[in-house]
Amino acid sequence: MVNLPTAIAALKPMGQLAEGQTVLIHAAAGATGQAAVKIAKHYGAIVIGTASPEKHEVVRSLGADHVLDSRSDNLAAQVLALTGGIGADLVIESVGGETFAASLAATRRVTGRVVVTGLPAGEASLSNWDLVYEHQVQIIGFNMGKLIEAAPRIFGDVMGELFGLIGAGVLAPVQPTVYKLDDGPRALAALEGRASIGKLALRV
Repeated sequence: MVNLPTAIAALKPMGQLAEGQTVLIHAAAGATGQAAVKIAKHYGAIVIGTASPEKHEVVRSLGADHVLDSRSDNLAAQVLALTGGIGADLVIESVGGETFAASLAATRRVTGRVVVTGLPAGEASLSNWDLVYEHQVQIIGFNMGKLIEAAPRIFGDVMGELFGLIGAGVLAPVQPTVYKLDDGPRALAALEGRASIGKLALRV
């Protein structure tokens, strides 16, 4: 109930994604990322997903047009190469840390949007000088709880869109990776090492 609305909100009311635009989706093998790939393709976007190499087939199976190594040192350059040097119209930035800088560099100047939904890799800084002279992009911070509190009408629209996508067969609940309860330490290690696909669940 969090991942699917987050994907819709980041793409549409926050990100203003339109048909034919290019969207860069980080952590595309995660629960929110998987939903975002499916929804963006349904909206007619060109999707570039990032994930570690062992997860690339999962992301491709969701419909991504291109899949890049999330740990690459030249991620922004690869996105620019795929977009003819223009950059992505929209970036779903859910990682933080060093990836945030790559996201800014990979975004189309002036009209490009970066929707920040999380920071598991750590905080990243951005100055007003950066925005004026280096990265002339639109930065949008997103938090589901704050959306519900400050803009309930938009949240209602998101939920209406969600039910419509489920009814149309575009979205279904993402199946978690299941571990036995006594495998908790291994599940935690997978989560911390970003080796998991989608959500994790412990079976009692």
